[in-house]
Amino acid sequence: MGATFIHAMAEVSKPKEHWLNILGELDDGQMLKFIEDTGEHTGWWETPFDDDEDESDRCQSVAERLTEAINVCYDVEHNPQLGWVCIDNWEFVITGGMSWGDDPTDYMTDVEMFDAFQLWLGEQS
Repeated sequence: MGATFIHAMAEVSKPKEHWLNILGELDDGQMLKFIEDTGEHTGWWETPFDDDEDESDRCQSVAERLTEAINVCYDVEHNPQLGWVCIDNWEFVITGGMSWGDDPTDYMTDVEMFDAFQLWLGEQS
């Protein structure tokens, strides 16, 4: 079986603070809905959770992981595994490469999580 080219991209036309502010305003109920709604499409579940962790702690863990992902996506200038692309005046961060069943870059999950967050927010509007 051969390798497959895969990529992920997320919109970065708005300032990073825009997304961090929205994330900071989510309550536990909204965060649990985000976790439930995006579970099949993101890698956030790779965040290690303690078995005795309550829902609030889990929400905080996912929010911290998503904050890290947003920060990674806006650090393109210092990260050779990320790049910019502009489509119809919208800017996106992009990563990708050849995959043999694994992530082609260290930041694939970060970009996928950030994109899932944006898509989920759009669906909530």
